[in-house]
Amino acid sequence: AGQAPQQQKVVGEFSPYHPLVPGFKHHTEPVRCAIWEVFVAVLPLVLGLSSRNALLCLAPGLANRAGRLGHLLLDHGLITSAFCLCIVTFPAASYAVPVAVSAVVALAVNVAALARLLARRRRGQWLWWLPAELGEPAFSAEQAGRARFITEFRGLIYLPTCACILARDLPCFRLPFGKTRTFGTGLMDVGLGCFVFLMGLTAPTCRARALNRHQRQAALLKQTVLCLLLTGCGLVRLVVAPDQAVEEYGRDWNVFFTLAAVKMVGSATELLLLPPQSRLPPALPACLLLAAYEVALGPVGRLAITIVRPESAADAEAPAAAAAAALAARRDAGFFEANREGLVACLGLYCLYLLALQVGRLALPVLASRRPTDVGRVTGWCAAVAAATLALRVLPAAGLALPESRRLGNAAYVAWILGFCCAYMAACAFASCLFAALAGPYPVSSNNVHLREHHREHQSEHLSQPPPPPASPFLQLVDQHGLAYFLIGNLLTGLTGRCILPALYGRPDFGPVMPPAACAPVLMAYMLVLSLATAWLLPAICRLLAALWRRTATAAARRESRPTTVQPPLHLPQQQQQQFEQQLRLQTISSV
Repeated sequence: AGQAPQQQKVVGEFSPYHPLVPGFKHHTEPVRCAIWEVFVAVLPLVLGLSSRNALLCLAPGLANRAGRLGHLLLDHGLITSAFCLCIVTFPAASYAVPVAVSAVVALAVNVAALARLLARRRRGQWLWWLPAELGEPAFSAEQAGRARFITEFRGLIYLPTCACILARDLPCFRLPFGKTRTFGTGLMDVGLGCFVFLMGLTAPTCRARALNRHQRQAALLKQTVLCLLLTGCGLVRLVVAPDQAVEEYGRDWNVFFTLAAVKMVGSATELLLLPPQSRLPPALPACLLLAAYEVALGPVGRLAITIVRPESAADAEAPAAAAAAALAARRDAGFFEANREGLVACLGLYCLYLLALQVGRLALPVLASRRPTDVGRVTGWCAAVAAATLALRVLPAAGLALPESRRLGNAAYVAWILGFCCAYMAACAFASCLFAALAGPYPVSSNNVHLREHHREHQSEHLSQPPPPPASPFLQLVDQHGLAYFLIGNLLTGLTGRCILPALYGRPDFGPVMPPAACAPVLMAYMLVLSLATAWLLPAICRLLAALWRRTATAAARRESRPTTVQPPLHLPQQQQQQFEQQLRLQTISSV
């Protein structure tokens, strides 16, 4: 199903020679640079979200009549379908075709929705400009806070990750979107860094102004439980799928162990060393540590050569069998040597966690004010950070730093992920909050008499106007059950790639016989089944487990509260016998 790494198209190359150290080579492999292709590939997701909000503004009653299943199907069709068509080579040979179609549809629906909103504004029905001038909140916390802005951003991170883990096994998957071997940028290289960015963005100290000792201990305990859960997922992955590529994370390491390690160390740092009341910004130690790590990887420490170059030289100079034997012998040397990629990359991802923590501490308290100007300000901040970090790519282009490497987690990779996530978050903020800021109804300040009278005159119009478009239930579902969504996606990927498709085409290697026209329907059906399983199967299992737990707890409580039956002693006088029976009746009534 997959293609050989050497057959992947090299979109761009960096010079492997360092300009300040004559004769020193960073690497021996070509660099596959597909950074702009990655931005274009995720554009249909944002355009689909914008089209969904605009459609609900054009037809407000659709939000009430659709129901949960209707909302799920609508959001799935508008948000996911164009992306699935973008990452496969059929029906369009170029990924620009589905992106262009998605852009045209989004433009048409958004223009129609804005025209309707502005027409109602000219009739004086919506006083949408008053809150920004009077300082009133423009929309509730559910519409502008984490449930609307950050939630949809997190959901749009999980969707392409789960779609790509199945699409890479299909024969029509676009190779430039796959993982790079060592250096370069690809769509599937984004997933790990984006997960770390999300962990730092929604860290426990992002919203709080100050935390006392007991609150920090409780938060640290909660984060420890989450890390243990990730570690358990990593152990299950290690037992179920032991035949993973050792060049990616190592022999005994995988993505869950990386996320657990970064989450544990990052949470301990932010709660114990960098609490919210601390004056030291998390970005400062992150930048210093990242600079020291880059120096160690470069011509000073030459750590990158130790990690990457032996494999590259073996693959380039030795035959395939000899290279595999040399790689196996080197992997058996020790734990660190066998898992050096996964262990070393944790340092760079830890710096990315601290940088995302800094972004969250700046953005989330501002978004809590729920004013449209503050949302616009956060969008501008994210766009500025994205532009600044993406401008740093001139350093690896000039040979002054290593190119982006997911295996190393170097400074270029951290800067690229930070810029990508900030740009993605700014686009999601604009798509999510545009119509929520325009749609009203909004409160009018009682300090201005003229505005209060105008509001009283048009009170019936304000009460009859439709509310802003609700947040996407599809993306809320993905955000609330993110880990479960990812785990179910991995299970469905294994079930589809190892059971369903081989049985359907009658051979284990179904790639050569699978028609290209079947790739997109299989991928869309997989995403729909994944969403339905997360929406109904997972809550049903949780309700069943909760019911069993309540039943067990209730039975145990009844056994503890059941009164003990006391037999009256024999040969008591009649008066003492009556007193004993009366005491027994009172005890029974009190227990009931």
